[in-house]
Amino acid sequence: MQSAIGCQENIRCWVHQVHGGAVQDADGVGFQNGVKADALVTRRADQILAIRIADCAPVLIADRRSGAVAAVHAGWRGVIAGIIPAAVAKLGNDPDGLTAAVGPCIGFDAFEVGEEVLEEFTRAFGDAAPIRVTGGGNGHVDLREACRLQLLRCGIRPDRIDMTDRCTFRDSSEFFSHRRDKGITGRMAALIAPRSH
Repeated sequence: MQSAIGCQENIRCWVHQVHGGAVQDADGVGFQNGVKADALVTRRADQILAIRIADCAPVLIADRRSGAVAAVHAGWRGVIAGIIPAAVAKLGNDPDGLTAAVGPCIGFDAFEVGEEVLEEFTRAFGDAAPIRVTGGGNGHVDLREACRLQLLRCGIRPDRIDMTDRCTFRDSSEFFSHRRDKGITGRMAALIAPRSH
């Protein structure tokens, strides 16, 4: 996997993802892979950050000024817990230097949720909540749009946020999907490393 993107020499760093709001700094001496968190940041050019997804959104963020990068596992619980703003804050809160990419995740039409989840998104996003109520207390959440809205709220310019229309649930020939495959499935990896100068 790392050799395919020219990073075979980099030290791979990962966390034990728990659908929360904790960000792990991978720069420090004694960093341990597998600590409980849902995002990592690093400035070290010898490292590569990895998160695993199978419907949740991978969000990769790079700071072109400092060289720091972040890899974020953004499921609906993580979005509500503020995992994206927490990762941006860990990068230093200078949004002018940031570029972000939101990768393939479960699409709006496929992500049906119950009333309690709709309420959480309404509380977090107000009138801008990326939801559609379908009746009977159920509805749909646009996870990708929720990530984009949080990146915008962090001050990242719209033209510096890359998006995709790929749906992990719908596009079965390309992606694993926890929901589609009823939990018996693989995982994709999203990777990012600081540029070596």
